[in-house]
Amino acid sequence: MRLVCLTFLIGAACTGAQAQPPTGARIEASGYATILEAPHVPYPDAPPAPPGEQETERLARERGISVSHAERMMNPDAATMRAAIALDRRLEREARGNYVDVRIVRDPRPRYQFHFRRNGPETLARFTRDPRFSAVTGGVPADELQPLLEEWMRRFQAQRLTNGGSVDPFEGLVEIDLGVSRSEFDALAPPDGWRIPTNVRLNFAPEIDPAEVVAIDAAPFVRTFPRADRAPGATLDIAQDGRIILVDGCFRLNAADGPLVLFGRNTRLFRDEQGYLTVASTQNPQISGRIGEHMTWGGYGGPVEDEPDVQAIRRHCGAGPIESVGTPQSTAWFRVRPHAIASYSGHAGVSLQTAWDRIKECWAEQDARRGQPNAAPYRDCDVPGPINPPPPPPRR
Repeated sequence: MRLVCLTFLIGAACTGAQAQPPTGARIEASGYATILEAPHVPYPDAPPAPPGEQETERLARERGISVSHAERMMNPDAATMRAAIALDRRLEREARGNYVDVRIVRDPRPRYQFHFRRNGPETLARFTRDPRFSAVTGGVPADELQPLLEEWMRRFQAQRLTNGGSVDPFEGLVEIDLGVSRSEFDALAPPDGWRIPTNVRLNFAPEIDPAEVVAIDAAPFVRTFPRADRAPGATLDIAQDGRIILVDGCFRLNAADGPLVLFGRNTRLFRDEQGYLTVASTQNPQISGRIGEHMTWGGYGGPVEDEPDVQAIRRHCGAGPIESVGTPQSTAWFRVRPHAIASYSGHAGVSLQTAWDRIKECWAEQDARRGQPNAAPYRDCDVPGPINPPPPPPRR
Protein backbone atom coordinates (compact mmCIF):
# COMPACT_ATOMS: atom_id res chain seq x y z
CA MET A 1 0.00 0.00 0.00
CA ARG A 2 1.36 3.37 -0.92
CA LEU A 3 1.47 6.07 1.70
CA VAL A 4 -1.02 8.80 0.94
CA CYS A 5 -0.04 12.24 2.22
CA LEU A 6 -3.15 14.34 2.63
CA THR A 7 -3.39 18.08 2.84
CA PHE A 8 -6.33 18.86 5.10
CA LEU A 9 -7.96 22.23 5.42
CA ILE A 10 -8.01 21.55 9.13
CA GLY A 11 -4.26 21.10 9.19
CA ALA A 12 -3.57 17.37 9.33
CA ALA A 13 0.06 16.70 8.41
CA CYS A 14 1.81 13.90 6.60
CA THR A 15 4.01 11.94 8.99
CA GLY A 16 6.14 10.12 6.43
CA ALA A 17 5.55 6.82 8.23
CA GLN A 18 3.32 4.07 6.88
CA ALA A 19 0.35 3.35 9.16
CA GLN A 20 -1.36 -0.01 9.50
CA PRO A 21 -4.82 -0.09 7.89
CA PRO A 22 -7.82 0.40 10.21
CA THR A 23 -9.51 -2.74 11.47
CA GLY A 24 -11.97 -4.10 8.91
CA ALA A 25 -10.75 -1.80 6.13
CA ARG A 26 -10.01 -2.79 2.54
CA ILE A 27 -7.25 -0.76 0.91
CA GLU A 28 -8.03 0.22 -2.65
CA ALA A 29 -5.52 0.62 -5.49
CA SER A 30 -5.58 4.34 -4.78
CA GLY A 31 -4.20 3.67 -1.30
CA TYR A 32 -7.37 4.91 0.38
CA ALA A 33 -9.63 2.73 2.51
CA THR A 34 -13.09 1.26 2.05
CA ILE A 35 -15.07 0.36 5.17
CA LEU A 36 -18.62 -0.89 4.66
CA GLU A 37 -19.42 -2.46 8.01
CA ALA A 38 -18.19 -2.39 11.59
CA PRO A 39 -19.55 -3.82 14.83
CA HIS A 40 -20.55 -1.46 17.59
CA VAL A 41 -18.52 -1.37 20.80
CA PRO A 42 -19.95 -4.28 22.85
CA TYR A 43 -22.17 -3.52 25.80
CA PRO A 44 -20.62 -4.32 29.18
CA ASP A 45 -21.92 -7.24 31.21
CA ALA A 46 -22.77 -4.99 34.14
CA PRO A 47 -25.56 -2.41 33.80
CA PRO A 48 -24.68 1.28 33.63
CA ALA A 49 -24.73 3.13 36.92
CA PRO A 50 -28.08 4.72 37.81
CA PRO A 51 -28.23 8.41 36.93
CA GLY A 52 -27.49 11.16 39.38
CA GLU A 53 -30.28 12.18 41.69
CA GLN A 54 -32.58 14.84 40.26
CA GLU A 55 -33.63 17.87 42.28
CA THR A 56 -37.15 16.54 42.70
CA GLU A 57 -35.79 13.14 43.79
CA ARG A 58 -33.54 14.81 46.36
CA LEU A 59 -36.46 16.82 47.74
CA ALA A 60 -38.65 13.70 47.89
CA ARG A 61 -35.95 11.79 49.77
CA GLU A 62 -35.28 14.58 52.25
CA ARG A 63 -38.98 15.26 52.95
CA GLY A 64 -40.09 11.63 52.85
CA ILE A 65 -42.65 12.32 50.11
CA SER A 66 -43.36 11.02 46.62
CA VAL A 67 -41.56 12.40 43.60
CA SER A 68 -44.86 13.66 42.16
CA HIS A 69 -45.52 15.53 45.41
CA ALA A 70 -42.00 16.98 45.25
CA GLU A 71 -42.60 18.14 41.69
CA ARG A 72 -45.68 20.02 42.84
CA MET A 73 -43.67 21.63 45.64
CA MET A 74 -41.14 23.00 43.14
CA ASN A 75 -43.74 25.52 41.88
CA PRO A 76 -46.30 27.72 43.60
CA ASP A 77 -49.77 26.26 44.01
CA ALA A 78 -52.52 26.79 41.45
CA ALA A 79 -54.26 29.56 43.40
CA THR A 80 -51.02 31.52 43.67
CA MET A 81 -50.36 31.00 39.98
CA ARG A 82 -53.76 32.40 39.04
CA ALA A 83 -53.25 35.42 41.30
CA ALA A 84 -49.79 36.04 39.78
CA ILE A 85 -51.17 35.89 36.23
CA ALA A 86 -53.86 38.41 37.07
CA LEU A 87 -51.34 40.75 38.70
CA ASP A 88 -48.95 40.40 35.76
CA ARG A 89 -51.68 41.51 33.34
CA ARG A 90 -52.58 44.47 35.54
CA LEU A 91 -48.98 45.61 35.82
CA GLU A 92 -48.57 45.43 32.05
CA ARG A 93 -51.47 47.87 31.72
CA GLU A 94 -50.95 50.19 34.67
CA ALA A 95 -47.15 50.16 35.14
CA ARG A 96 -46.12 50.12 31.49
CA GLY A 97 -42.63 51.53 30.95
CA ASN A 98 -41.52 50.51 34.43
CA TYR A 99 -42.76 46.93 34.70
CA VAL A 100 -40.37 44.29 33.26
CA ASP A 101 -41.68 40.76 33.83
CA VAL A 102 -42.35 38.07 36.45
CA ARG A 103 -40.58 34.79 37.20
CA ILE A 104 -40.55 31.99 39.75
CA VAL A 105 -37.68 31.95 42.24
CA ARG A 106 -36.92 29.40 44.95
CA ASP A 107 -35.21 30.50 48.16
CA PRO A 108 -35.97 27.72 49.06
CA ARG A 109 -39.78 27.93 48.85
CA PRO A 110 -41.11 28.82 45.39
CA ARG A 111 -42.62 32.26 44.93
CA TYR A 112 -43.27 34.83 42.22
CA GLN A 113 -40.80 37.68 41.83
CA PHE A 114 -41.81 40.80 39.89
CA HIS A 115 -39.13 42.93 38.21
CA PHE A 116 -39.33 46.70 37.72
CA ARG A 117 -36.89 49.13 36.12
CA ARG A 118 -37.22 51.57 39.03
CA ASN A 119 -38.33 51.38 42.64
CA GLY A 120 -39.42 47.75 42.50
CA PRO A 121 -40.67 47.14 46.07
CA GLU A 122 -42.36 50.54 46.28
CA THR A 123 -44.10 50.06 42.93
CA LEU A 124 -45.39 46.59 43.77
CA ALA A 125 -46.71 47.87 47.11
CA ARG A 126 -49.06 50.22 45.23
CA PHE A 127 -50.74 47.19 43.64
CA THR A 128 -50.55 44.45 46.27
CA ARG A 129 -49.13 43.53 49.65
CA ASP A 130 -49.67 39.82 49.12
CA PRO A 131 -46.79 38.05 50.97
CA ARG A 132 -46.64 35.40 48.22
CA PHE A 133 -45.16 38.02 45.87
CA SER A 134 -41.94 40.03 46.01
CA ALA A 135 -40.35 42.72 43.86
CA VAL A 136 -36.85 43.69 42.78
CA THR A 137 -35.42 46.59 40.84
CA GLY A 138 -33.61 45.62 37.66
CA GLY A 139 -34.10 44.52 34.09
CA VAL A 140 -35.37 45.82 30.77
CA PRO A 141 -38.70 44.92 29.12
CA ALA A 142 -38.33 42.31 26.41
CA ASP A 143 -39.97 44.47 23.74
CA GLU A 144 -37.18 47.04 24.18
CA LEU A 145 -34.47 44.41 23.82
CA GLN A 146 -35.98 42.67 20.80
CA PRO A 147 -34.94 45.30 18.19
CA LEU A 148 -31.34 45.11 19.42
CA LEU A 149 -31.41 41.32 19.08
CA GLU A 150 -32.80 41.54 15.56
CA GLU A 151 -30.24 44.15 14.51
CA TRP A 152 -27.24 42.09 15.58
CA MET A 153 -28.71 38.86 14.31
CA ARG A 154 -28.95 40.47 10.86
CA ARG A 155 -25.35 41.66 11.03
CA PHE A 156 -23.99 38.27 12.02
CA GLN A 157 -26.18 36.28 9.64
CA ALA A 158 -24.50 37.99 6.69
CA GLN A 159 -21.46 35.81 7.49
CA ARG A 160 -23.46 32.85 8.85
CA LEU A 161 -22.02 33.52 12.29
CA THR A 162 -25.09 33.16 14.46
CA ASN A 163 -27.27 30.15 15.09
CA GLY A 164 -29.70 31.60 17.60
CA GLY A 165 -30.39 34.34 20.10
CA SER A 166 -32.71 35.44 22.87
CA VAL A 167 -33.47 38.29 25.24
CA ASP A 168 -33.19 38.13 29.03
CA PRO A 169 -35.42 40.87 30.44
CA PHE A 170 -34.47 40.07 34.03
CA GLU A 171 -30.80 40.78 33.37
CA GLY A 172 -31.49 43.37 30.67
CA LEU A 173 -29.34 41.49 28.18
CA VAL A 174 -29.41 40.23 24.61
CA GLU A 175 -27.72 36.85 24.20
CA ILE A 176 -26.51 35.61 20.82
CA ASP A 177 -25.13 32.12 20.17
CA LEU A 178 -22.33 32.02 17.63
CA GLY A 179 -21.23 29.08 15.52
CA VAL A 180 -17.54 30.03 15.69
CA SER A 181 -14.92 30.35 18.41
CA ARG A 182 -13.69 33.65 19.80
CA SER A 183 -10.52 33.52 17.71
CA GLU A 184 -12.48 32.76 14.53
CA PHE A 185 -14.91 35.56 15.35
CA ASP A 186 -12.11 38.08 15.83
CA ALA A 187 -10.52 37.05 12.53
CA LEU A 188 -13.79 37.80 10.71
CA ALA A 189 -14.27 41.24 12.30
CA PRO A 190 -14.61 44.31 10.04
CA PRO A 191 -11.65 46.75 9.92
CA ASP A 192 -13.07 48.94 12.70
CA GLY A 193 -14.08 45.97 14.88
CA TRP A 194 -17.51 44.71 15.81
CA ARG A 195 -18.34 47.44 18.40
CA ILE A 196 -20.58 45.15 20.42
CA PRO A 197 -22.91 47.00 22.87
CA THR A 198 -22.36 46.29 26.54
CA ASN A 199 -25.81 44.74 26.89
CA VAL A 200 -25.17 42.17 24.14
CA ARG A 201 -23.60 38.94 25.40
CA LEU A 202 -21.97 36.62 22.87
CA ASN A 203 -21.75 32.87 23.46
CA PHE A 204 -18.90 31.43 21.39
CA ALA A 205 -18.40 27.92 20.09
CA PRO A 206 -15.49 26.07 21.72
CA GLU A 207 -11.98 26.46 20.37
CA ILE A 208 -10.73 23.42 18.45
CA ASP A 209 -7.09 22.52 17.91
CA PRO A 210 -6.76 21.63 14.18
CA ALA A 211 -4.03 19.13 15.02
CA GLU A 212 -6.53 17.06 17.04
CA VAL A 213 -9.25 16.86 14.38
CA VAL A 214 -7.72 13.98 12.40
CA ALA A 215 -5.43 11.48 14.09
CA ILE A 216 -2.12 10.82 12.36
CA ASP A 217 -2.83 7.09 11.98
CA ALA A 218 -6.25 7.82 10.41
CA ALA A 219 -5.34 10.58 7.96
CA PRO A 220 -3.61 8.45 5.26
CA PHE A 221 -6.74 6.40 4.59
CA VAL A 222 -9.28 9.13 3.81
CA ARG A 223 -9.26 11.62 0.96
CA THR A 224 -10.69 14.35 3.20
CA PHE A 225 -12.47 14.56 6.55
CA PRO A 226 -15.10 17.20 5.75
CA ARG A 227 -16.54 19.24 8.62
CA ALA A 228 -19.01 22.10 8.68
CA ASP A 229 -17.34 25.46 9.31
CA ARG A 230 -19.97 26.53 11.84
CA ALA A 231 -21.21 24.88 15.02
CA PRO A 232 -24.94 24.10 14.93
CA GLY A 233 -27.62 25.86 16.88
CA ALA A 234 -30.73 24.01 17.97
CA THR A 235 -31.23 20.79 16.00
CA LEU A 236 -34.46 19.00 15.27
CA ASP A 237 -35.50 16.53 17.95
CA ILE A 238 -36.41 13.92 15.35
CA ALA A 239 -33.36 11.70 15.02
CA GLN A 240 -32.10 10.48 11.67
CA ASP A 241 -30.09 7.33 11.25
CA GLY A 242 -28.10 5.31 8.77
CA ARG A 243 -24.82 3.58 8.15
CA ILE A 244 -21.92 5.98 7.55
CA ILE A 245 -19.37 4.18 5.42
CA LEU A 246 -16.06 4.94 3.71
CA VAL A 247 -15.73 4.21 -0.03
CA ASP A 248 -12.27 4.64 -1.54
CA GLY A 249 -11.49 7.36 0.97
CA CYS A 250 -14.83 9.22 0.73
CA PHE A 251 -17.50 9.17 3.43
CA ARG A 252 -20.95 8.16 2.20
CA LEU A 253 -24.32 7.27 3.63
CA ASN A 254 -25.71 3.72 3.45
CA ALA A 255 -24.31 2.69 0.05
CA ALA A 256 -21.31 3.05 -2.23
CA ASP A 257 -23.34 5.40 -4.42
CA GLY A 258 -25.17 7.03 -1.51
CA PRO A 259 -24.98 10.70 -0.51
CA LEU A 260 -21.62 12.11 0.48
CA VAL A 261 -21.26 13.05 4.15
CA LEU A 262 -20.45 16.33 5.87
CA PHE A 263 -19.64 16.00 9.58
CA GLY A 264 -20.18 18.65 12.21
CA ARG A 265 -17.60 21.26 13.20
CA ASN A 266 -17.12 19.68 16.63
CA THR A 267 -16.24 16.23 15.29
CA ARG A 268 -12.90 14.43 15.16
CA LEU A 269 -11.62 11.29 13.40
CA PHE A 270 -9.38 8.71 15.03
CA ARG A 271 -8.88 4.99 15.59
CA ASP A 272 -10.20 3.38 18.74
CA GLU A 273 -8.41 0.83 20.90
CA GLN A 274 -9.45 -2.00 18.57
CA GLY A 275 -8.22 -0.08 15.51
CA TYR A 276 -11.64 0.84 14.09
CA LEU A 277 -11.95 4.20 12.33
CA THR A 278 -14.16 6.25 14.65
CA VAL A 279 -15.77 9.69 14.84
CA ALA A 280 -16.50 11.40 18.13
CA SER A 281 -17.46 14.74 19.61
CA THR A 282 -14.55 16.99 20.51
CA GLN A 283 -16.52 18.04 23.60
CA ASN A 284 -18.15 14.79 24.72
CA PRO A 285 -16.18 11.62 23.84
CA GLN A 286 -19.18 9.44 24.72
CA ILE A 287 -20.89 10.69 21.56
CA SER A 288 -19.04 8.48 19.10
CA GLY A 289 -19.45 5.77 16.51
CA ARG A 290 -17.38 3.54 14.29
CA ILE A 291 -17.35 4.12 10.56
CA GLY A 292 -19.40 1.27 9.10
CA GLU A 293 -21.82 0.83 12.00
CA HIS A 294 -25.39 2.09 12.22
CA MET A 295 -25.44 5.61 13.69
CA THR A 296 -27.97 8.23 14.80
CA TRP A 297 -27.86 12.03 14.59
CA GLY A 298 -30.11 15.04 14.94
CA GLY A 299 -31.75 17.00 12.15
CA TYR A 300 -28.95 19.29 10.95
CA GLY A 301 -29.18 22.05 8.39
CA GLY A 302 -27.97 21.33 4.89
CA PRO A 303 -24.45 22.08 3.66
CA VAL A 304 -23.49 25.38 2.04
CA GLU A 305 -21.60 24.97 -1.23
CA ASP A 306 -19.25 27.85 -0.40
CA GLU A 307 -18.05 26.19 2.80
CA PRO A 308 -14.35 25.23 2.54
CA ASP A 309 -14.90 21.56 3.39
CA VAL A 310 -17.88 21.24 1.07
CA GLN A 311 -15.55 22.44 -1.67
CA ALA A 312 -13.05 19.84 -0.47
CA ILE A 313 -15.71 17.16 -0.91
CA ARG A 314 -16.26 18.30 -4.47
CA ARG A 315 -12.53 18.25 -5.26
CA HIS A 316 -11.82 14.86 -3.73
CA CYS A 317 -15.12 12.97 -4.03
CA GLY A 318 -17.08 14.60 -6.83
CA ALA A 319 -20.62 15.78 -7.37
CA GLY A 320 -23.84 14.53 -5.87
CA PRO A 321 -26.00 15.18 -2.82
CA ILE A 322 -24.37 15.80 0.56
CA GLU A 323 -25.91 14.78 3.88
CA SER A 324 -25.09 16.80 7.01
CA VAL A 325 -24.76 14.42 9.95
CA GLY A 326 -23.22 16.63 12.63
CA THR A 327 -21.55 14.45 15.23
CA PRO A 328 -23.28 11.08 14.85
CA GLN A 329 -23.48 8.54 17.63
CA SER A 330 -23.56 4.77 17.58
CA THR A 331 -27.24 3.79 17.48
CA ALA A 332 -26.39 0.90 19.78
CA TRP A 333 -25.18 3.31 22.44
CA PHE A 334 -27.58 6.16 21.66
CA ARG A 335 -30.38 4.02 23.08
CA VAL A 336 -28.64 3.33 26.42
CA ARG A 337 -30.64 5.35 28.94
CA PRO A 338 -29.53 4.66 32.52
CA HIS A 339 -32.61 6.35 33.98
CA ALA A 340 -34.94 4.20 31.85
CA ILE A 341 -33.05 1.03 32.82
CA ALA A 342 -33.44 1.88 36.50
CA SER A 343 -37.14 2.66 35.92
CA TYR A 344 -37.59 -0.69 34.12
CA SER A 345 -36.03 -2.46 37.10
CA GLY A 346 -38.44 -0.80 39.51
CA HIS A 347 -41.60 -1.26 37.43
CA ALA A 348 -40.85 -4.88 36.54
CA GLY A 349 -39.79 -5.76 40.07
CA VAL A 350 -36.46 -7.24 38.96
CA SER A 351 -32.83 -6.44 39.73
CA LEU A 352 -30.95 -3.83 37.73
CA GLN A 353 -28.82 -6.63 36.26
CA THR A 354 -31.88 -8.61 35.13
CA ALA A 355 -33.41 -5.51 33.59
CA TRP A 356 -30.17 -4.79 31.73
CA ASP A 357 -29.95 -8.38 30.43
CA ARG A 358 -33.55 -8.30 29.19
CA ILE A 359 -33.09 -4.95 27.47
CA LYS A 360 -29.92 -6.10 25.71
CA GLU A 361 -31.69 -9.25 24.46
CA CYS A 362 -34.49 -7.09 23.05
CA TRP A 363 -31.99 -4.81 21.30
CA ALA A 364 -30.19 -7.80 19.78
CA GLU A 365 -33.48 -9.07 18.35
CA GLN A 366 -34.28 -5.66 16.89
CA ASP A 367 -30.83 -5.37 15.31
CA ALA A 368 -31.16 -8.82 13.75
CA ARG A 369 -34.49 -7.81 12.16
CA ARG A 370 -33.41 -4.34 10.98
CA GLY A 371 -34.22 -3.86 7.31
CA GLN A 372 -36.37 -6.98 7.01
CA PRO A 373 -39.73 -6.35 5.31
CA ASN A 374 -41.65 -8.42 7.88
CA ALA A 375 -39.92 -6.94 10.93
CA ALA A 376 -42.08 -6.41 14.00
CA PRO A 377 -42.97 -2.81 14.86
CA TYR A 378 -40.24 -0.99 16.76
CA ARG A 379 -40.72 -0.58 20.49
CA ASP A 380 -38.61 0.89 23.28
CA CYS A 381 -36.91 -2.12 24.84
CA ASP A 382 -36.30 -0.26 28.10
CA VAL A 383 -40.03 0.31 28.67
CA PRO A 384 -41.51 -2.73 30.50
CA GLY A 385 -44.99 -2.27 29.02
CA PRO A 386 -46.89 -0.15 26.52
CA ILE A 387 -46.71 3.56 27.32
CA ASN A 388 -50.35 4.09 26.34
CA PRO A 389 -52.16 0.80 26.93
CA PRO A 390 -55.52 0.33 25.19
CA PRO A 391 -58.60 1.27 27.20
CA PRO A 392 -60.50 -1.50 28.97
CA PRO A 393 -63.37 -3.08 27.04
CA PRO A 394 -66.75 -1.40 27.56
CA ARG A 395 -69.07 -2.87 30.14
CA ARG A 396 -71.95 -4.91 28.80
